[in-house]
Amino acid sequence: MDTLITNTWYAVERSANLKARPTTVERLGARYVLWRTDGGVHAAPAQCPHRGANLGDGTVRNGCLTCPYHGIEFATDGTAVHRPAQGNEARVPAKANLNTIPALDAHGYVWIWHGDDPPTAGPEWFTDDDPRVIVGADQIWDVHYSRFMESALDFHHVPFVHGRYTPGAGQQITDIELDDQGTRMAMSASLTNQKGRSLAVAGEVIMPCSLKVTIGSTTFVAVGTPVNEHRTWVAANYHPSYTARIPGIRWVEAWLAMFVDFKLFQRQDRAIFEALDDGPSPLEHMALMPADRGAALWIRRWRELAAQSPGDAAATPPDSITSETPVALDLNEVPA
Repeated sequence: MDTLITNTWYAVERSANLKARPTTVERLGARYVLWRTDGGVHAAPAQCPHRGANLGDGTVRNGCLTCPYHGIEFATDGTAVHRPAQGNEARVPAKANLNTIPALDAHGYVWIWHGDDPPTAGPEWFTDDDPRVIVGADQIWDVHYSRFMESALDFHHVPFVHGRYTPGAGQQITDIELDDQGTRMAMSASLTNQKGRSLAVAGEVIMPCSLKVTIGSTTFVAVGTPVNEHRTWVAANYHPSYTARIPGIRWVEAWLAMFVDFKLFQRQDRAIFEALDDGPSPLEHMALMPADRGAALWIRRWRELAAQSPGDAAATPPDSITSETPVALDLNEVPA
């Protein structure tokens, strides 16, 4: 992929989906095997170094990832500790080892480090405490990852795309406040109707793939990670915020929040996104409004960070989004 920010953490799977057996996911333009041991979560390219079998179809035995094709066992650091066909005493060459990738389990997701620099302690996250009760849902959307992420700071679509479920939400966006902290951006506003009644909306984005959205009194957290240049893994986690600390009741509340947002709201968003032209937003050719300030800021920051990322995994972004493209924006209306 040529539009990735490197030397950062990407969420690649929901924690609840990674159980005793390994699994293979396609993310960031490649296939990765994820597995869990008593020592935590681990990641590596999904192809076995021996004959290319999918390691996600294997098992975890005695703390080792075991290939389903020839039974080769890999320790958590990728060392091939046993090749059954050669016997217990045979020397294992270094080229038989698996190149593992730094991985960790945090905030309801499994994360992998993408880049050559040493990994940081963990991904940046939102200030709320991690909840004990989480209900999650995820899908693969046929949309460029940037389109999903920029939408976290786009609120004026709510009365039009989600009007059926947000009666009374005003069409005019007022009280816009934008907070730019580099890799973290937040925007708040009000959707005001003709009677002067307002619905508070807010969004926060943490580069490269985390977002948090609040509409009225409802909040959800999600990640949007590239599968490839044309598809995005969208995974939202929901948790209770009103009910008493009764596990069963709190799970029901989280499930209801998931159903309302992911099955109703996100279904409508997905239909809009997948009808857009393929690829990132052509920012310079859009007739933007002040209400678009948050989305425009995200796009610009993403371009800056992607262009700065070294290596062929994060080459210069496509011509349509390079910094040399003439900017046809009214800078009095959107952020410079």
